[in-house]
Amino acid sequence: DDTEAKLKALSESDIFEGVKITSSYSLVFEGDVVEGIIEEINRQDYGLIVMGTAGEDQKEEALAEIVARHTVTPIITCKESLPAFAPKNILVCTDFQNITRGFLKRLDSIGSKYGAKYTFLYVNTHKHFKSTKEIKSDYNRVKRNFEFPNIDLIVHNDYSIKEAVLDVSM
Repeated sequence: DDTEAKLKALSESDIFEGVKITSSYSLVFEGDVVEGIIEEINRQDYGLIVMGTAGEDQKEEALAEIVARHTVTPIITCKESLPAFAPKNILVCTDFQNITRGFLKRLDSIGSKYGAKYTFLYVNTHKHFKSTKEIKSDYNRVKRNFEFPNIDLIVHNDYSIKEAVLDVSM
């Protein structure tokens, strides 16, 4: 099966060198698929979840988002055509409220392997608006407290966070 071959190729790539990968591709869920996936994630001690973003019924993108919102386990989504994984730029969407040393350490364990540059994106919406001065203060606090390398900042004003992320990442 093509999906299994892609998962095998991804799990054997350099990024996962020395990491034990358990594939749950063959799991069959009775009832609600989202609940089944979330229960499986919470039942196991997974360190990372990899999910596709498009499938036969085009609902996987929404599924990946729902799963991401209901688990604390980090999720990487993969598009249908997966180029060699070697990120040079990593976009971190943040409000600066929940950034911890552990989060940055995990992030840098991926980025430092490829010499990646990090861009923090703060999205101002009409419901959650901060002044540029407040945002720069939060940004400088993170840089000062965590001594995290290669960080740029983008402040983007938009109607929604989704629209801003799509706009900035295009």
